[in-house]
Amino acid sequence: ALLITNPTGAHAIARAAHRSGIMPKQAVTDELKEDKIE
Repeated sequence: ALLITNPTGAHAIARAAHRSGIMPKQAVTDELKEDKIE
């Protein structure tokens, strides 16, 4: 179960951070900007 929940949880946290406007310091491109659905 850990193999599934760890990547899923990390994805959910990263997506929530992106939606709130927090970008990683080492971000090169913003691929989610084009996929943003509100």
